[in-house]
Amino acid sequence: MKRHINKSFFYILGLLLLTGSCNSDLLDQVNPNALSVDSFYKDANDAQLALVGAYSPLSSHFIWGRYLPLVIIRRSDEFTPSYLPGKTEGIMTKPTDIFLPTSWAASYKVIFRTNTILENVPSIEMDATEKNEVLGQAYFLRALSYFYLVNTWDNVPFITQAAKGTEDFFPTNSTPAKVWEQIISDATEAQNLLPVSWSAQDAGRATKGAASALLGKSYLYTQDWANAAIELKKVINSNYDLTANYADNFKESTENNIESVFEIQFQTDVAFVWEADVPGTMQGAMYTNLRAPISFGGEWVDAVNPWILDAFLEEPNLNNEIDERAFSTLAWNNSDSKIYENQPFQGSVLDPTKVYAKKYTGMLVDGRPNDGDLGVNTGLNYRLIRFADVLLMYAEAVNENGGSETEILSAINRVRQRANMADIPTGLSQSQLRNKIRKERILELSLETDRFFDLKRWGKLVDRMNGNADMVGNTAVTTDQIRQSGHPEYNFPFTEIHSRAPIPSTEISSNPNLNQNPGY
Repeated sequence: MKRHINKSFFYILGLLLLTGSCNSDLLDQVNPNALSVDSFYKDANDAQLALVGAYSPLSSHFIWGRYLPLVIIRRSDEFTPSYLPGKTEGIMTKPTDIFLPTSWAASYKVIFRTNTILENVPSIEMDATEKNEVLGQAYFLRALSYFYLVNTWDNVPFITQAAKGTEDFFPTNSTPAKVWEQIISDATEAQNLLPVSWSAQDAGRATKGAASALLGKSYLYTQDWANAAIELKKVINSNYDLTANYADNFKESTENNIESVFEIQFQTDVAFVWEADVPGTMQGAMYTNLRAPISFGGEWVDAVNPWILDAFLEEPNLNNEIDERAFSTLAWNNSDSKIYENQPFQGSVLDPTKVYAKKYTGMLVDGRPNDGDLGVNTGLNYRLIRFADVLLMYAEAVNENGGSETEILSAINRVRQRANMADIPTGLSQSQLRNKIRKERILELSLETDRFFDLKRWGKLVDRMNGNADMVGNTAVTTDQIRQSGHPEYNFPFTEIHSRAPIPSTEISSNPNLNQNPGY
C-alpha cells in the first residue's frame, strides 16, 4: 500500500510540473457551482433569502437553542450550577470550557451575514418598502447579537463590514463603549425602518416595537435613563399588552402573543444535525432538556436556589394566597405545585427538599409527556423581550432619572395587577422604589436570562455571587456543606474578573490580534 501511494505521488507531481509549464493558472480555479456575493444579490428574492440566513443561527443550538441560555442563566444567583469537567465547571467559567466558543462563533456568523446584507441590499432594484424592511431587520439582528456578546464578554471584536480578505480574519478587541455605541446606532436605524407588525405567516420577524425595546434596554444598561424612558415609552404606547394569563408566556400554544415583543422561533419534528446550515434542520429548542430535572430527561443537575421561592412566599396576593407566578416559575413541595402533564409535585419522583425550574423545562408545554425523555425537538419559543419586562425597565428608567412617581407606579402596578398582587403605595423614596422594582423583576422575570446582566449593571454582582453559597443547594443542607462540596474552587471567591466570561481559548489561539479578558 505504501509503495502504491508513493508511486502515485510522483506521478501526480510530474503531471503538475508538466502542465504547470503550459498553464500557470492550473491551480487558480473557481468552483462554478458556488455562489458568490457578486452573483447572488440580484433581486428581492435574494435579499429575503439572505435575511432568512441571518435569522437562522439564532434558533440553532449554538445560540438560543441550547448554549447561550446555559452560559448566561446558570452563572447567576438563581442556580446552583453543576460541575461537568471540561464543559461547565461551576460559576467561574474557564477559557477551555467547550460550550464557550459555540455562542461566540454563531453570533459572529449572524453579524457577518447582516454585514453582507447591509452592504449589498441597498444597490438591489426592489420595492422601497420591502428594502427598508430587510435592512431594518439586518440592523436589528446585528444590534441584538452585539448586545449579548458585549454583556457576556465585554471586550469583543467590533466588526461592521464583511471580510474582504485574509487581512480581515484577525480582528482586535474593542471597548464595550464602542460596541454599545454601535448597538444604539443599529437599533435606532432598525426602529426607523421596521414595520409596526407583520402578518401571521411572518411571525417572529423583528418589528418597530422590538427595535424600540432593544434600544431602550441598551440605554438602560448604559445608564442613559432619560433616553431609556423615551424609547420604552414608545413600546408602552404601541400595540402590546399583558396577557390575561401569566403562564401563556411559556407555552407553545400561546406563542407570539400580545405580550411578546421579540421571541426566538423554534419548530418541532425537525431533523437533528449538529450545527449545520441545512434548511429545515436543528431549529428545535434543546434548552428544555438541559434545564429539566434529571428524573424527566434533564441533562444537568443545576438546582434553583431556594431564595427565589422565598421571595414569592414573602407577600401573599389579594386572595391571601401564594403569588400565582410562582407556580409557573418553580416546582416545589406544595400541594398546588404541578409538573409534567399537570401531575402534582407531591408524590412524584422529584426530591421534596429541592426547588426546580418550571419555565422552559417542558412543564408548561401542552401535552409534554411525563415519560422521562424530553427529547431534543421542543418547539417552545424563547421569549427574549416581553411587554412586562418593558414596563419594569420603564419604571426603573423613570425612577433613576428622578421622574414622576405616578408614571413609575402605573408601570409596576400594571404588572402586579395581572398577578393579583396589591398595588405598591405612593409616598416611597427613590431608594424604596428602586428596591420594589428590583424585587418585582425577580417575581416576574426569574429564570428568563437577564438576572446575571441585571446584577452586573446594578453593581451588585460580586456581592450576590459570593453570597451565593448562602442561598444555594437544597433546603436540607447547610451553607458550610455547600461550600465544601461541588468543587467550590469553581464558584468562590467570585471577583469582578468573573463578571465577564473568558474569551474562548480557541479564539485566542487562532487569532494573534485577540487578547484574553484580564484575569484569565
